[in-house]
Amino acid sequence: MLASLRLWWTSRRKPRDSRTVTATGGIAVGGNVIGSTFTITQSDNAEVLEVLAALRAQVAALSPAQAAPDAGRRVSEAVGDIARGAAEGDERLQQALDLLRAGNVTHAVPLLQAVAEEKTARIRQDSAVAAAAYRNLGAIAGIADPAKARAAYAEAARLDPDHIDGALWHGWFEAEAGNLARAEAAYGRVIRLATPGTDDWALYWAQLGLGDARVARGDLTAATAEYERGKAIAGRLAQSDPGNAGWQYDLGISNERIGNVLVAQGNLPEALKSYRAKFAIINRLAQSDPGNAGWQRDLSVSFNKVGDVLVAQGNLPEALKSYRDGQAIFDRLAQSDPGNAGWQRDLSVSFNNVGDVLVAQGNLAEALKSYRDSLTIADRLAQSDPGNAGWQLDLSVSFIKVGDVLVAQGNLPRALTSYGDSLAIRDRLAKADPGNA
Repeated sequence: MLASLRLWWTSRRKPRDSRTVTATGGIAVGGNVIGSTFTITQSDNAEVLEVLAALRAQVAALSPAQAAPDAGRRVSEAVGDIARGAAEGDERLQQALDLLRAGNVTHAVPLLQAVAEEKTARIRQDSAVAAAAYRNLGAIAGIADPAKARAAYAEAARLDPDHIDGALWHGWFEAEAGNLARAEAAYGRVIRLATPGTDDWALYWAQLGLGDARVARGDLTAATAEYERGKAIAGRLAQSDPGNAGWQYDLGISNERIGNVLVAQGNLPEALKSYRAKFAIINRLAQSDPGNAGWQRDLSVSFNKVGDVLVAQGNLPEALKSYRDGQAIFDRLAQSDPGNAGWQRDLSVSFNNVGDVLVAQGNLAEALKSYRDSLTIADRLAQSDPGNAGWQLDLSVSFIKVGDVLVAQGNLPRALTSYGDSLAIRDRLAKADPGNA
């Protein structure tokens, strides 16, 4: 096991010093694949390697609602810190380490939270130490509990506001939960603190995060400016290291984000070019590593993006084919890990995309079935994390789509019920964030 784990590791980012070896896998996040880097130093012992081996599959399967950028590196660093604390005699950390070795993240998290809270109370003079403990908690909790990870990174950012990576992870989890104002503040802090050439990775993701927030607020001009800044960073890094799959992919992500804005602005030919540029990159990566769930997931996202433009251009047969190619990948991923909320959410969105084309083709019965399959998944996710505004919004969208088909079929009473269910969700979201245009 340990020998195979060592062989699995390859470098996505250059080591911070000559004593460091990195281990890389792909993680899908919000339509992206972000390098999951397990960082191993010469001081790491067999116990740490065993824990990382046990967590590898769970970390590699992380998806949009669960993974912060570079989550693998943070998990690796957290495990190393936990092991050092256990060696110094903290029995709670030893218990947590034993649970993680068994792959039991859920029961390890309360022990880590107890340690973090104790350090906060005992070492108020040294907020950086307490913040690191909360970042460790966030890294581990992010594998299975996005809400707890979000709270942990928020507390870490409060205790140590000048920690660049901590600010980025804080922004990421707030954005995933739909808390735009908090996300924008965190990303803006990253940009103010980061040094170009040294903190390019954090700068890149902060620019994309701000662009996403601007899109959510309807400011497409500002979004384009943020995405272009991110693309400039990714382009420079990709050119400097053509063999680095992570940087190549980051360039693709920038093309995808810019394509999204072009679609919103109605420039479909240019949007299709941007999406196909992204598709070409991810298709090469997916073919080079068919067992990488992250690459496969994002290939399916690219199928959907191309399908979106084809629909808008009126090419419904080709759009339906593209959507179904993507759905086949989503379905395989969701069946391989039914407990993975990200894979389930992807499948839900895919059902909606297929349903949209079927409606346009006049096939209302099949469209209604596809929309209801999507709604079933969206409802389950929304109930699992009521504080996740994004999942609540997904559910409201599913209610609207079902209502639209019911209206077209003449079933007005059921359509009204479905619309009312959506309206109730939208009303709660609007009241929770009055500044969200």
